[in-house]
Amino acid sequence: MTTAQHQSKRTPALQNIQALRLLATYRVVVFHAGCVIGTQRDPELVNAVLAWSPVRLDTFFVMSGFIVMVALGRRPTSAREFLRRRVMRLMPLYWLATALASSLSLLTHSSFRYIFVDTGEPLTWQRLVCSSLLLPCGREPLVYPAWTLTLEWLLYLSVGVALATTKTNGTRVVVTTTVVALMVALGSSDMDLAPGVIEMLTHTHLMEAALGAVLGACFVHFEARWRGYLSERPAPAYVLAALALGSPVIVTWLEPPDDSATFAGSELLFCGVPAALVVLAVALLECADRSVRAPWLSVQADATYSVYLIHPFILDAVMSLAQYLHIDGPDAFVVPSYVLTATCASIAAGHVIHRRVERPIAQALSKYVSRRAVEPDPPRVLEHTG
Repeated sequence: MTTAQHQSKRTPALQNIQALRLLATYRVVVFHAGCVIGTQRDPELVNAVLAWSPVRLDTFFVMSGFIVMVALGRRPTSAREFLRRRVMRLMPLYWLATALASSLSLLTHSSFRYIFVDTGEPLTWQRLVCSSLLLPCGREPLVYPAWTLTLEWLLYLSVGVALATTKTNGTRVVVTTTVVALMVALGSSDMDLAPGVIEMLTHTHLMEAALGAVLGACFVHFEARWRGYLSERPAPAYVLAALALGSPVIVTWLEPPDDSATFAGSELLFCGVPAALVVLAVALLECADRSVRAPWLSVQADATYSVYLIHPFILDAVMSLAQYLHIDGPDAFVVPSYVLTATCASIAAGHVIHRRVERPIAQALSKYVSRRAVEPDPPRVLEHTG
């Protein structure tokens, strides 16, 4: 048995989580394409389809906490090393995207017309600094989807505190969730905080990431037992997968109207819990040896972060091109055509950016770090794309 085979057997790759991450990324692109075409057309067709999808943005954040805890459970590291890897993984490409967005904003004297909020205000140094550092300053970042990275970093800082103060995976998840709870309490307090800070500290997605961390810690603890049981009796995994697929129907039936959803944590209950159900279902299907085995999966999943950051630019470019060519027709034709074209173009552009920009940067940084004799990066399958 080769070293690679031994490593694969010792720490099985989460192929189903890879596939789920891919689906979640593509759903975000389709949703934003619906938002863009909605500035000109009726987007109800797209929204109606997406409303019944079991994979939502909430799934991203549950997956984020899940993957972090699984990675740390399989290969513990220091707080400094963990945060360094997160910076190297997420920030270089994001800074390039921010530079591109700020340049286009200066050239057009405003923000993007469709996917970005256009207030007609000129680009300021304050907004540029806040966007570059992912600080919640009350305005969307220049690269619109990057507001989710602010929440990701709140999770990573919580995990960093846990790594600096604890030794075991169980205590790490307790400290992580405690720090997140303190953030939520701070945002809910009477302290005079900026509205953007309050919104981030009390955001449901941050609590969903903590929920995913608890799920990931439990998965690591029981993984060997689950694999042994479900490999022979996969029925429970199938039942959970069926519940996950039906979660949109269940949520639609149970969710109260907006005006009656007054109790705390209602969004976490009606959005976060179904997302956790989806993540747990695909993980348990993997334990039952029912995983997605496709040679293209890792290639597609590796490019999801590039797709996520580049797609706002592509969506706007495709819309501008359609208007320049005076493409018109009934909504039933134009809306699906735009969504399909813009989504495919975003995916293609993301793959080009990944191969020509993101991966070379990662390789260069890896060589630089290896020259300084630091610990190598963990397997890419356990990384999150933002």
